[in-house]
Amino acid sequence: MYQLQNSISSCITEIKGADTTTTTTTGTEAIQLIFTDSFCELIGVIISSLLAYFLALSTTKPMELDHWSYMISSGLVPICLSFFFHVKSVGCYSDDIDTEKVEGDDKRHQFPAVVIYHTIVTLAFYFMKNGIKQCEDHVKLCTQSIEDFERMDKKIEQKKKLRNASKKK
Repeated sequence: MYQLQNSISSCITEIKGADTTTTTTTGTEAIQLIFTDSFCELIGVIISSLLAYFLALSTTKPMELDHWSYMISSGLVPICLSFFFHVKSVGCYSDDIDTEKVEGDDKRHQFPAVVIYHTIVTLAFYFMKNGIKQCEDHVKLCTQSIEDFERMDKKIEQKKKLRNASKKK
């Protein structure tokens, strides 16, 4: 949210500070400029909302990574990254900005933090799933060992009975 707010406020400031003698920006054009400039950040908010919904659901029942909210957020991550890396314009009026200001403006579009958030959620679910599988395998191994011990106890008991029966004869 902070990245989106920062991008939108920078764009609004730039639109308000633009030279009104050469260009005039209507409200619709301003909204279009703001939306175009901060599209990567907007996708980031959508991704984080979908991940929050996915994590909120996972507290009530066990979730898999094939839930629709996680799948949509996973599909939006490459789109978000492509907008971040391939959109070269910095600012709403990228044609009017000189190259020195573009190169020095590193606070405008920061790397999408939502990609790191998505990676953390994915890795956490992956490691939890593997941990649960290992625990289930260990429980299964312990159960099999207990069953083997019970069978061995029964065989030992049967051998004792056979020895006692053969000694009586």
